[in-house]
Amino acid sequence: MDGAQEFIEEGKPIKYYRILAKKMANEEKVTLFVDFSHLLQFRFDDSVGFNFVTQVVKDYHRFEPFLRKALVQFMSDLGY
Repeated sequence: MDGAQEFIEEGKPIKYYRILAKKMANEEKVTLFVDFSHLLQFRFDDSVGFNFVTQVVKDYHRFEPFLRKALVQFMSDLGY
C-alpha cells in the first residue's frame, strides 16, 4: 500500500491530493484524477438548492475551466 492510500484511510483526502500532486510534478503529468467519493465527504452551502457535486456531474463542461484553474492554483500553492 502506498502512502497516499494510507492518508485516505485516515479520512484525510487533502493530504492524499498533495501526494498525488507531487507525483504528478515528478512524472510531468497534467491530469489529476479526483475520487468522486471524496467530493461527497465535504459539505457545501446548499441553502439555495444548489448541490455542487450534482451540478459538476450534470454540467461538467461548464465547470471544467474553473476546475482546471483550481488545479493550476493548487499546484502553484504547493510549489510545483
